[in-house]
Amino acid sequence: MISGREKVIFRGVEEVIQSIKEAVAYGYETFHVCFDPYPQKPEYFLSLFSRIREERLRMECFFESFGLPTIDFIKAFKETFPGPKSLIALSPEVGSDRLRKIHKGYAYTNEALMGCLDH
Repeated sequence: MISGREKVIFRGVEEVIQSIKEAVAYGYETFHVCFDPYPQKPEYFLSLFSRIREERLRMECFFESFGLPTIDFIKAFKETFPGPKSLIALSPEVGSDRLRKIHKGYAYTNEALMGCLDH
């Protein structure tokens, strides 16, 4: 409402790569992503992760996933950020499938959650 936009606008991958390079040059080692507006459409992050690997940028990442990440996302994340401090954070909010469907924007079943955790 504040910006007058009707959808999320992503910053260009190349611009993000440049910012990461600058941060790494200043000594940053871990990056925190707390913006996951479309957890079932990871194309932007898959592209970004691919570019990070191409640039051979070494860093850790803490990624807050609002929904369950796709298997492709999990694999690309692990390949891009293999360090011990890198993780994908999930917050099911509640243990009940029914209540999660009411209270969470990107609801999922306990079965889907357990399957994701297995990956």
